Amino acid sequence: MFHADGSIDAAASDALRARTADPARQRGPRVITSEPSVAAMKPVPEAAVGAVSETLKEQGLPTPSAGR
Repeated sequence: MFHADGSIDAAASDALRARTADPARQRGPRVITSEPSVAAMKPVPEAAVGAVSETLKEQGLPTPSAGR
């Protein structure tokens, strides 16, 4: 995976990774969007939202709006 001068041979490294990687453990292509999908979001316990809101109020910062 290395050239004689010690630098990495990217093509050889990529080929080795492709041969040895377990396809079952690979992630699919990543799609970047400005907003996460509802399915990708996990519910946040009300107590956690309340604690964050209280901390923001104490610091004089705006609190998050409900439902967001």
